[in-house]
Amino acid sequence: MHVTVRFAGSLRDLAGVRGTLIELSAQATTGEALDAIAHQFPRIHRELFGVEPKGYYSIFVNDKLIAETDRQKTALNDGDDMLLVLPIAGG
Repeated sequence: MHVTVRFAGSLRDLAGVRGTLIELSAQATTGEALDAIAHQFPRIHRELFGVEPKGYYSIFVNDKLIAETDRQKTALNDGDDMLLVLPIAGG
């Protein structure tokens, strides 16, 4: 199956592209998609999961925010749209 992955903000800068199409197994989860992204985009992998991992990234699937506890196990379907975001805080 194919999932479109889009990157927002600084993740877009790290990837060097707005998004990509990844191929996954028929029963894939967001965790498997993250593995594929990490393999294809090592700079994103280092940013999210490196020595000092950023635990505050967000995943949206088809415009629905995925809970932090479900980031690795949310089921994906062919044609889904996945957005990765590093939220910005300020004040």
